[in-house]
Amino acid sequence: MAPLAKDPRQVLLVLNLAKRKALYTLLDEITRWMRSQIEFRANEEDGMVEQSPPSPNPVLVNTRRSALAHLDAWRRDVLAKLKEILSVPDDAKIIDERRKRTEQMARRRVEVPAAGESLIDFGGSGTGKDEAARAAAVACLRASYHCIPTRLVTIPLEDREETLSCVLLILLSTGRYSAESRALVVYLASALELPLSTLNSEEIEIATSLAESGAEAEHQQKNHTMSAEAEAEKRKQDGQSSRYWKVGLASVAGAALIGVTGGLAAPMVAGAIGGIMGSVGLGGVASFLGIFWMNGALVGK
Repeated sequence: MAPLAKDPRQVLLVLNLAKRKALYTLLDEITRWMRSQIEFRANEEDGMVEQSPPSPNPVLVNTRRSALAHLDAWRRDVLAKLKEILSVPDDAKIIDERRKRTEQMARRRVEVPAAGESLIDFGGSGTGKDEAARAAAVACLRASYHCIPTRLVTIPLEDREETLSCVLLILLSTGRYSAESRALVVYLASALELPLSTLNSEEIEIATSLAESGAEAEHQQKNHTMSAEAEAEKRKQDGQSSRYWKVGLASVAGAALIGVTGGLAAPMVAGAIGGIMGSVGLGGVASFLGIFWMNGALVGK
């Protein structure tokens, strides 16, 4: 399998501008809810505020203050990145690509019928059980992660899943996939009526793609280094002493530069996704995944 979204800006094709505004509003409300969970509130018992609440612990107050400052900084950066992507206006190219995507998905539904729709399927696919299991998983998630109401639950399931993937890529493009970012996409899954397994699967697919791309880049760099060394050895055997030293010196210098990059590649493959994306950035998400969607139509935006 592969990630559902290949570039953060793929959300421009999944959602029109009005729906992207609704998505931004939803994400803003989710981050506000997250903040409210660590704000200091007076002690309450049985729904009644105590007449003389005890003085708050100074350590707790300072901890909450630091946590709020940290969350506010994260929230400001994340919302700015989200706004940068989601507020892009629909131009003729985006509208045309969205139309093509809609037609392609319609053809796919006809060519690959869903479970229970096949002419040779006699009802033993367990579609009803799958839907019930999905609903139960969503209910379980919402029991732990407050559901923020949104009209986006009315869009097709595949669009909601792809939207979740796009937001995940946007968060990765900030360079850090922190606990706050993870909590945000979990809340988003809850709001979009998606089970946690959908998010878990997408994280795995993205991590796998990043690791494979990193390994391929490292392999290419090693081959390039070996080619340079082989060339230097060949020139040495040809007896071209003067040229050998010049080429050899260039080869060593080139190998040193390549070695710096290669040295970074290994921990990038083994490291966390956030660390990988820190070196890639927003513009490099698609290229690092080794995928260029829409033939680069929107990558330059």
